[in-house]
Amino acid sequence: MRKILILLLINSFFLFPDKIIAADPTVSDSCTWTLSDKSGKTGPPFELEIGKPTKLNVTVKVNNSKPGDQFKVYVSTSFSSFTDTADSNGSVSGAFYFNPGQTNSNIILKVDDPKSTLNPICQYLLSSGDWFSQPTPTPQKRAECELLVVPNINIKPESEIKIRGKITNASGLGDYEIICLSNKGPLCNLKIAGEINKSFTNATVENQTNVKTFTFNIGRNWPEGNYNAIANVIIKDSFISSIPVSCSVSYNIPNGIIVSPTPLPSPTDAPVCKDCGAGKIPCTANECMNCSQCRPDDTPIPPYPSLAPLCDQLPAMEGFRSACWDCLNQKGKIWTAIGCVPTDLGAFLSEYVFKYGIGFAGGIAFLYFIYGAFIFMTSGGTPERIGMAKEIIMSSLLGLFLIIFSVFLLKIIGVDILRLPGFSY
Repeated sequence: MRKILILLLINSFFLFPDKIIAADPTVSDSCTWTLSDKSGKTGPPFELEIGKPTKLNVTVKVNNSKPGDQFKVYVSTSFSSFTDTADSNGSVSGAFYFNPGQTNSNIILKVDDPKSTLNPICQYLLSSGDWFSQPTPTPQKRAECELLVVPNINIKPESEIKIRGKITNASGLGDYEIICLSNKGPLCNLKIAGEINKSFTNATVENQTNVKTFTFNIGRNWPEGNYNAIANVIIKDSFISSIPVSCSVSYNIPNGIIVSPTPLPSPTDAPVCKDCGAGKIPCTANECMNCSQCRPDDTPIPPYPSLAPLCDQLPAMEGFRSACWDCLNQKGKIWTAIGCVPTDLGAFLSEYVFKYGIGFAGGIAFLYFIYGAFIFMTSGGTPERIGMAKEIIMSSLLGLFLIIFSVFLLKIIGVDILRLPGFSY
């Protein structure tokens, strides 16, 4: 009997482990947890990382453990885990990465001891309230945009519709331009949702000095109903910084009423703006370009109501109707029997009188010169015909010189001296 008791004592010494750790997860003195976020700040709360998985550093000190003991730390709701060897303090360390979907619900961290049959030996509960996110700072370089529908009244299914946008409230960019095409393909797009859902990438860009605009031609034959258009464009400044800009507009066919254009916040003038445009600092200075008193008034002028019904009377097949609407939706132009004519006198002189009139007059003078040369060559030595030919040739040359110098004279007087608005050569 004594031998049997001795054998039982010896077996019990080899069968049982040399240490026993409490297995009850609710026992707080089994482990000591230290958790920190990406900045090293011990929590909770822990800061969430925007746009990527959030890193959480975990250090667990297992009580009654020895240096060299291995422990597995894992997340109960996923396959994430790490195994580490206890240091001189009996601590193991590692890190976990959590997606936003995981941090929205409870997360349980657990510790297993390979030598124990009662796992987990301890656990830690992370609730959704243990996380926080810093407010997204306003970027130093930013811009906004707004959209218009052309035509903006009396839209018919057969009307050619265009969505036009312009960049507004650009800040911290300096010289910039809209970029809608790269070697990798289109960068700008327009998404329309409504009776028909379509996407477009055929943006036409105009990067003028004071106004940056883009236009999507979405075609004809749109069924009646309500639509919402969302445009996404890319702008780049002189430092090649790419900035995405988005805006939207809602409209109706056939009414053509802009139902709910996306409101844009009014920009706040910088302190320096109080001196801009008042004689101290000119509006052309970089620090004054975004001040309210220095912005050009480029608000589009709606079509002339009295002339708008005339466009609907034009035939649609030859493109006259869409050309008429495009003309009426342009600033300072009106549709006539000879086409789209500017209502501004300076623009009319520049586009028609100088462009066609001077060319026509020069052509007449050249033909007159050819006529004089022909008379001279066929004069047969007759003094009267030779004199007549010389007079015609001299008159045509004087007329050509007069036309040429009149252009420079008008430029000096109208553009350089009087600075007539809309007047150019």
